[in-house]
Amino acid sequence: MTPLHDVAVPTEKATFCMGCYWAPECTFGVLAGVIRTRVGHAGPEAASLKDECHEAIEMDFDPSVISYRQLLDVFWLHHDPTLDVPTEYASAILYHNAAQRELAERSVAEQRCQRVQGTVRTKVLPAAVFYDAESKNQKYRLQQHPWLMEAHILHQYANEVCIVDTRRKLETLTISLLHCISSKMYQA
Repeated sequence: MTPLHDVAVPTEKATFCMGCYWAPECTFGVLAGVIRTRVGHAGPEAASLKDECHEAIEMDFDPSVISYRQLLDVFWLHHDPTLDVPTEYASAILYHNAAQRELAERSVAEQRCQRVQGTVRTKVLPAAVFYDAESKNQKYRLQQHPWLMEAHILHQYANEVCIVDTRRKLETLTISLLHCISSKMYQA
């Protein structure tokens, strides 16, 4: 079987806090260029899990396929940054370098200008500590729907034996299905 992504490519990290981390992991995990995702708790330097930590998704992405700005667009599209919730579920962008900080601060400012209702409460913080969630929480939605793995296996099979045109159609259908499922999870 051929891998979905070339994992030997240079990657960058992105970390977002969007409330509960299960649905965002699905949303980002199906994007072309996102190589790996993991969920956990993130916070400021020297934070412990009992301190000011947020539920977060951390991902490795290939910037030649998907840009940090595109990831920010997905971040804004798939959660409500105006909710007044405890820190654990609060909206935040954790940057890993100066360029990410600049883009994150600019995107927060844009959102504050665009929103008519509600105050954008998203914080922009340095990515300092990340505690992996327990294994039962990693790929949680995928664990709840094992038939999705069967779809992935079908996709791999198509890559190996189908002609290019059929393979593209199956890939498009699989990605559409995953996006549909991911969006329905947000509505639930």
